[in-house]
Amino acid sequence: MQNGKLFWGFLLISLGVIYLLTKASIITSGFGFVWDIWPVFFIFWGALVLLKETFVRPFAAAGLGILAGLLIYGFAFRATHSICDFETDFPGIGTISTFEENYEGNIKSVKLKLEGGLGKLKINGETDKLFSARGVILGSNFNYESDDRDSTAQVRIDMDTNLRFKVFGKQVSPKLELNLNQNPDWQLKFELGAVQGKIDLSENKVSKLSLDAGAAEIDLKLGNKQLNSDVRIDLGASDLVVRIPMDSGCRVSGSVFMVDRELDGFIRDEDDNFITPDYATAKNKINLEINGGVSKLTIDRY
Repeated sequence: MQNGKLFWGFLLISLGVIYLLTKASIITSGFGFVWDIWPVFFIFWGALVLLKETFVRPFAAAGLGILAGLLIYGFAFRATHSICDFETDFPGIGTISTFEENYEGNIKSVKLKLEGGLGKLKINGETDKLFSARGVILGSNFNYESDDRDSTAQVRIDMDTNLRFKVFGKQVSPKLELNLNQNPDWQLKFELGAVQGKIDLSENKVSKLSLDAGAAEIDLKLGNKQLNSDVRIDLGASDLVVRIPMDSGCRVSGSVFMVDRELDGFIRDEDDNFITPDYATAKNKINLEINGGVSKLTIDRY
């Protein structure tokens, strides 16, 4: 088979497959990573030129077609979508679940664990309850349990997924909007799939945050309500924005592969981590450990 036919065939197949997987919410990435991997297109193109008249050339042509399809779809998706647009959430399709827990004044700390294959996640700190949540689910169930002991509350929210989708009809991705009380200290653990997240914790006291997700697009805003905040983030192919207060010291460590970093105002320390110049003397400190694959990392100071 001619290499040109292989290229165009795999390009069209990849476009169709990616579209269907996105509509099925199996892929919920914001496709921010396509801006970082586009040079790979030229690598495959160069391989086609160098491997002329070899048995490897058809495989390179097929790989180039798949990559081209991913890039075309990704660029088109990014041009027509914004991260976590919740204006049209809860559109009257799927099942809406709501649940909340009353806040008792003796609760000083909360350990919250969130699990599930969410499509979109939005968190902020605007409730007089301990927490309140609202979720859109399709063929799924949101379950939660809580346990108050002394001054510590433990909360677990689990989304049990049984995926359904429509190819030609309207599709709703699983979504969760979570509001957290501003008074207690929060220790958060999120174990998610591919997700788009807009997480605003700037008004919450967060001592620990662990976020583990697949291909993701996440906008995380942290505050200075806690003297020390330890944040660990493990992502796949992702686009990550972390916003930190200007008056908080910050240290960034971890292991990332093929990452495009935007760390304005940071310097390297003797351990090869990135820190703000005032990290040693800052009253409030945020320690970020970030691990992941092909990623774009932006740290914005506000």
